[in-house]
Amino acid sequence: MCSSSKARSPPASPDRARSTAARGAAGIINVGTCSAFGGIPNAHPNPTGAVKVEDVVSGVPVVNLSGCPVNADNLTATIVHYLTFGAFPATDEFGRPLFAYGELIHNTCPRRGHFDAGQFAVEWGDEGHRNGWCLYRLGCKGPETSHNCPSVRYNEATSWPVAAGHGCVGCSEPHFWDTMSPFYDRLPHVDTEGFEFTADRLGLTIVAATAAGFALHGVGKAVQHRVGAARDARAARAAGQEAGAPSGHPGIPGYGGHASVDGEDFSDGSDYGGSAGESDGR
Repeated sequence: MCSSSKARSPPASPDRARSTAARGAAGIINVGTCSAFGGIPNAHPNPTGAVKVEDVVSGVPVVNLSGCPVNADNLTATIVHYLTFGAFPATDEFGRPLFAYGELIHNTCPRRGHFDAGQFAVEWGDEGHRNGWCLYRLGCKGPETSHNCPSVRYNEATSWPVAAGHGCVGCSEPHFWDTMSPFYDRLPHVDTEGFEFTADRLGLTIVAATAAGFALHGVGKAVQHRVGAARDARAARAAGQEAGAPSGHPGIPGYGGHASVDGEDFSDGSDYGGSAGESDGR
């Protein structure tokens, strides 16, 4: 057994070790939610006193690549951006790169169309769940989570939780364990561009608006036909008066005030006792 007469230095404290490692660094890339925001260890009641890296290190740029786990493509892109441009990519208020965290999952989710249509899975394994409908009612936190999971996905773009039939749990957000749980309870509301909708009502609102749009389109077409029929009738009467012919149908003289425009029949009202330009009810 070998021994040394020199006294060994006490091990450096974790805080000192981190500060020493960060000294002179071009920057710090926090890989995962635990280093970026404290993650699950930082959740209430936080018995170990876990903190994020930025709470113990300062003086160097910090980029947070949150997610549990981090997406390897986002990590690679961040490093390549620094090597190419000599600077880290633009970040949001939480220090996350905008290219990866600048959009809500809800806005780019492949199931967004089902949300807009009011089509939701309400139980695991029900018809909506089997058909790939929106997972909002099963607790998906996509409407309040910023990440590029829908477009980049995981495992070489193979899949991501929603594609596998499980809702987002918001793991890329600060304090997600406290703010997003219970994970299988739905969010109380969704704010979209200044309007607040509940998932229960949004689908019905979309359907009602669509129906109203069709109704307005139908009214507009009816008015268009009525105006066109009245114009044609007036032109026919004027032409008949100039030629000395009796007024009436432009194609069938003396037939009364019935006109056909683009295959649709309209009346100028004379054969029904109504006013000129009225339609035949279409």
